[in-house]
Parts: sequence; structure tokens; C-alpha cells
Amino acid sequence: MIGKQEDSVQAVQALLRRTHKGRLIRDEAMGSVKEWKSKVDTEYGKSECLNCGLILKSNYFVDGCLNCGCNDIS
Repeated sequence: MIGKQEDSVQAVQALLRRTHKGRLIRDEAMGSVKEWKSKVDTEYGKSECLNCGLILKSNYFVDGCLNCGCNDIS
């Protein structure tokens, strides 16, 4: 089984425009989702929005989730 922290999950999000929970990714967040390849080797770890399931590097969640606005990030 593929773990949520693997890079392939971010590739699938960009391709399907959905999170691993099945939630749609809004246009406002898609730019950041599509940048996953250029951010693979940064020092930031991956974080997940506990509401919609969006997974990005942790620096994208400074002001909450880009997709749903939730502040519950793990």
C-alpha cells in the first residue's frame, strides 16, 4: 500500500485534482499542488489537512489549508 507521505500521492493529486479523501482541489490550490516536483528535495516535510486531505510541503500551510481554509494540519 502506498503511504500518504510518498511523492506519488502528490503526483496523483495533481493529475486527478482530488485529495486522497476524494475531495476536489480548488483552482486556487492547484498551482501549489502542481509544483510538487520542484519541491521534492526541500527541507520541509509533508503535512496533511485533516479536513480535506490535501498533502503538501508544510510551508504551504502557514495560513491554513490552501484548499479549504482549515487550520487542523498534521
